[in-house]
Amino acid sequence: MAKSVFTGDLSVEEASKWRALRDKDSASHTAAINTANVLGVEVATVLHTLKPNTQRGAMHVFNSFFQEGDFDSALAYCPVIFKSFPKLENSPQLTEKRIVAMNKTTPPRLVEAYNLAKKMFELDPSNGEAAGIYGKTLKCLAEKARVDRNPEQARSLMTERANVLLKGFEQSGEFYPGINAAYAFAALGDHKRAQEVAQWCSLSAQASIDTRDWWARVSAVESAVIANDPDMLKKSMSLLAQVENVQDWMRETTVQTLGSLDPAVYPLAKNVQQDIGTNKYLELKGTQPALHPMISKTYSYRNMGVNFSGGQHIEGNLKFGGQLPAHAVSSWDRNEFKKLLALPLDNWLDAGISTKVKNAIGVSSLNECSDPHKVLAALDVIIRNNYDTDGAQVRGYIGLNKDTGGLERLDSREHEVFDTYIKKTNAMWFGDNQRSADSRTSVALNFAMGIGDCRHHAASKQLLFDLWQEKQLATLIQKGLTSSSTGDSIAAVQLVGQYNDLANLRLRTADVEVSSYIAGDTPYVIPRSSKGEPLFSDKKRTVEEHTMNILVKTDSQGAVVDANLCDSFYQKEYQFGAGKLPVLNAFDVQATTIAVEKNNSIQQIPVFIKPTVYAGERAKPQLDETGCEGLHMGVPTSTGSLDILQHRKQYGARAVLFDGAVTQNVEAELSFGL
Repeated sequence: MAKSVFTGDLSVEEASKWRALRDKDSASHTAAINTANVLGVEVATVLHTLKPNTQRGAMHVFNSFFQEGDFDSALAYCPVIFKSFPKLENSPQLTEKRIVAMNKTTPPRLVEAYNLAKKMFELDPSNGEAAGIYGKTLKCLAEKARVDRNPEQARSLMTERANVLLKGFEQSGEFYPGINAAYAFAALGDHKRAQEVAQWCSLSAQASIDTRDWWARVSAVESAVIANDPDMLKKSMSLLAQVENVQDWMRETTVQTLGSLDPAVYPLAKNVQQDIGTNKYLELKGTQPALHPMISKTYSYRNMGVNFSGGQHIEGNLKFGGQLPAHAVSSWDRNEFKKLLALPLDNWLDAGISTKVKNAIGVSSLNECSDPHKVLAALDVIIRNNYDTDGAQVRGYIGLNKDTGGLERLDSREHEVFDTYIKKTNAMWFGDNQRSADSRTSVALNFAMGIGDCRHHAASKQLLFDLWQEKQLATLIQKGLTSSSTGDSIAAVQLVGQYNDLANLRLRTADVEVSSYIAGDTPYVIPRSSKGEPLFSDKKRTVEEHTMNILVKTDSQGAVVDANLCDSFYQKEYQFGAGKLPVLNAFDVQATTIAVEKNNSIQQIPVFIKPTVYAGERAKPQLDETGCEGLHMGVPTSTGSLDILQHRKQYGARAVLFDGAVTQNVEAELSFGL
C-alpha cells in the first residue's frame, strides 16, 4: 500500500527509513565530487557513475554538470534521469535548463532547443518565463540565419519572437516577457507597437518594485526609455539606485541591451546607458523616500517562484527548536493555486462552502470575480473551512460536545489536538535532526492537507490573492494593448486607471508581536476568568507572536495611504479580520480591542501590534529543486493538491488527520514520488 502524504499510516521505523533515503543521494553526490577532487580526475567522470535513488539525487547530478558549464554532460545525463524518473521529462525546471544547455553546446543544438521551448510555451502560455525562454531560442535561430545570409528567415523568426513575447506578456502580465517584447518590436522597426508595449510594461514593472529586484526596477527604466517618458524615467532611475548587491554582469547586460536601441528613435537611451555603465545613477540613491514599514517589514509572494530556477522558501523555526517547517513557493505552487482559482468552486469545495462563496461573489469561480474585497472575503471563508479554524470537525472526531475556542484559542482542546499532531509528525520525519533537516513544505500542498495554524492561513491567503491579482492585472494589460493598437485612447486611459488602482492594493504578510494589558507573564499563556475572558493587568506585555495579513494601499509614488486588518486566522479571539490600521511610520499601532475581566466586570482594552525583530522580506532561493513536484518535509510528492482536496471532499477524511490515526479513508492514493 502506498504511504499517505499525511504520514498517519507511517510508523516511526518506516519514517526513519524514509529520512535515510531522503539524505542518501545528497551524501553520495557530495562524496563523489570529493573523490574526484582527491584523485585529480574530472568530476564528470565520477558523476556519470551515479545512479540516484531519488529525484533530488538525479537533479543534484544534473545541476552539478550545469553549474560547471559542462552542458554536453548535463544533456547526456538526461536519459539516465528519465529512465528512472520519467515524469521529470516534463519538468519545467529541468526543461528550462535543458534548453539553456542546448543553446550553449558547441555547436549549439538550436533546433532541439526551439522544439522543446515551443512545446513548453504552448503547454502554458500564461508563464512569462516560458515565453522568455521561447523568445530567446527564436533570437538564437534568427542570429544564425543572419550569419547564413538568410535575412528573410531571420526577420520571420524575429517577428515570431516578438509575437510570442507579446502573447506571454498579455497572458502573464509579467514585466520579463513585456520588456523583451518591447525590444523585439523596436528591433523590427515597429516603434509604435514597441512604445505601446513599453507603456504597459512600465506599469507591470512598477507594480513589482517593492521586491527591490534589479530586473524589475531596471525593466521600469527600460520601459520609460522605449516609451520616451522622461517623468517616468526620473522616478524609475531613483528607484533603481536603491537596489543593493548589484553584480557587474547585471549592469553590463542592461548597458548592452540599451545599446541595441536606435538613438534617433529613442533619445533617452544614450544617457541612461552611460549613467548605468559608469554607476552615475547611484547619485540618486537618497532621492527616493524609504519604504514604509508596512512594506519593508512585511512581504508578499508577488513574482516569487515565477522562474524555473527552483523558487524560494522562507525558513520556519524548526532549526530553533520550534515546530514550524520552512514554507516554499515554486512554479509548482503557483500552478496548483492557479488551477483552483480558475476552477468552478463546486469542483473543489464542499457543497455548503461552495454555495456560500458563490452567493457572496456572484460567479462560479474566483477568477471570474473582479472585486478584490469580495475575493478576500471569499478566501477567508474558504481558508477557515479548509484549516478547520473553528474546530468543528475536530470536535466531531474526538467527541467534544462543546466549543472550547477552536484553533484561535491557544489553550483550547482543539488546539491541543493540533499541537499533538504537529509534534508527532515532526518527530517522525526528523527524529533528532530537527534543527538541521530540510523541512521545506510547499504552500499549496500545506493548504491541500488542511493542517496549519496562523502562518499557514496567512501563506495560503497571500499566494491565492497574489495569483488572483496577477490574473486580473494581466487581463487589464491585454485589454489595454488592444485599446492602444486600435487607437481607443479613452478606453486605454480608463484601463490604466483600473490597473493602477488594483496594482496599488497590496496584500502583505506581517510577523508581529501582539501586546495588551492582559494578565500573565508567559508568552502564549493567558489566564482567564470562569467565563473564559482574559484577565486584566495594569502592565502591558507581549502576549504572543503572530503571522497575519494586512491590506495596504499605496499611491503612485509608493507611499502608504491606507491600511486595514485582513487576517484569516484571528477573527474571534482578536478581531484582526477587518478594521482600519493607523498609517504611522513606526508601525507600532493599536489594531483592535479585546474584552477582558477587570474588577468583576467586562471591559474593552486595546490590542497592539508591531513587527517582530525578524519581520520583513527574507525569502531564500531554492537551488536544489526536485524538478516538477511539491515538497512535504523536504521530500517531493507525487500527488497534486487538487487530488488531495478532491479526496478530502469525497471521503470527509479531514479531521482524522490531526492525531495521525490510521483510517481506510486516509490510506489512499496519496503517495510520495521517491
